[in-house]
Amino acid sequence: TSRPRTPGAWMRRRLRTLGGIRRSSASGSANEDPYRLLFDNNPQPMWVFDMETLGILAVNSAAVRHYGYGREEFLSMTLRELRPPEDMPVLREALHGLQPGQEYHGIVRHRRKDGSLIDVDIISHGLTFEGRQARLVHVQDITVRRRVEQLQGAVYRIAQAADSASSLEDLYL
Repeated sequence: TSRPRTPGAWMRRRLRTLGGIRRSSASGSANEDPYRLLFDNNPQPMWVFDMETLGILAVNSAAVRHYGYGREEFLSMTLRELRPPEDMPVLREALHGLQPGQEYHGIVRHRRKDGSLIDVDIISHGLTFEGRQARLVHVQDITVRRRVEQLQGAVYRIAQAADSASSLEDLYL
């Protein structure tokens, strides 16, 4: 029997499965954990953070590339450093009351190394990582999509104004 397909269902199943990831050697040997390979080689930015300290415990190469931080630099950071200061109340609210197995989905802003802000759609799932309560986070940058939506809204408003104007002169008054 086939399961009904819902948007993001495949990723949610992978996030649950990846709950067992563990640090492995960089040797790339044939015995390396295949789930760790899925994490490290995922084309979307991903990381694991500690629920108590909010420190980044593991980060994949896509996150390193996309955010511009070096791997060691990323691993020395906390979630607080990835968010603009004015968004801290949103972060605290999102983390408050999250249960270990509970999935979180939200659209938030992150700060890249160059200081630029990006809009991201995140999914996180609780897991135990090296004996610590942690969360695995999958990130999708939606900055361009959001800007296009804003432009489409502006064009729509201009079109509405043009339709309701009785003359070209009315548009400029």
